[in-house]
Amino acid sequence: MIDLLEELERDHLNMAALLRVLERQVELFRRGQSPDYEIIEAIVAYFLDYPDLIHHPKEDILARRLVAKHGAAASVLAGLPEQHTELGRLTRSFAEVLTKVLDQVELERNRFVHAAEDFIEAQRHHMEMEGQHFFPLVRHELTPDDLTDAALETLEREDPLFGHRAQPRFEALRRMVLEAETG
Repeated sequence: MIDLLEELERDHLNMAALLRVLERQVELFRRGQSPDYEIIEAIVAYFLDYPDLIHHPKEDILARRLVAKHGAAASVLAGLPEQHTELGRLTRSFAEVLTKVLDQVELERNRFVHAAEDFIEAQRHHMEMEGQHFFPLVRHELTPDDLTDAALETLEREDPLFGHRAQPRFEALRRMVLEAETG
């Protein structure tokens, strides 16, 4: 079984790759060119699905274990579940703006760009905080048995994009990410 912390760190690398792809698509939109809306939709769908429903709940389980085992960790972890809730809200907000663009609803071009930038910045800031503070704390304070027990509490579901086989709705996005990362 893969170590839960390794899985979460790998998720962050994958999400960072998606944010880079999204950033390039938003830049095309900003310049008045046509981005690949199918790719943008897939990225948003992925963030609504996997991080919100699988990844963040796993982090929340580790955070609860840290606080239970080492109350001093509470100051570092203060607000982590609320941050996850806020990220979900931002993702849904960005998804709503994207839907308006796709439905050709009258919308200022900057509204889409700002919603995308807010989403990207919040995701990156959150992952950076976890990488600098949360993951090292997990690594230092929890034992392998703690991680195994935490993994047993989590919902076992393969990543729909980066798992062994991408779900059909994510195949084009997976190809784009792999090309971007190798090219």
